[in-house]
Amino acid sequence: MDSNRRSRLGRVALLSAALAAAGLSAGCIVVPARGYHARAAVVAPAPAPQYEVVGVAPFPGAVWISGYWGWHGGRRHWNPGRWDAPRRGGPRYEPQM
Repeated sequence: MDSNRRSRLGRVALLSAALAAAGLSAGCIVVPARGYHARAAVVAPAPAPQYEVVGVAPFPGAVWISGYWGWHGGRRHWNPGRWDAPRRGGPRYEPQM
């Protein structure tokens, strides 16, 4: 009888563990991260670039990176231009003045 009782207690413990795991996982809800947007095509063209005053380079060899219209939170917003160090290697564009 002792082995029968142990076997039954083992099954009860296994069943209890399985039910507890099922109960805990049933509470898990997967939702998209905040700010998630479904894929959608933007058919309206971006507004014209904004006028920016470039000014004087802050250090020798600095390159100007023009501003651009970006997309964030379902709206367009202007990312202003900035001075930056040139890339090392790779192609380089230098407009003719």
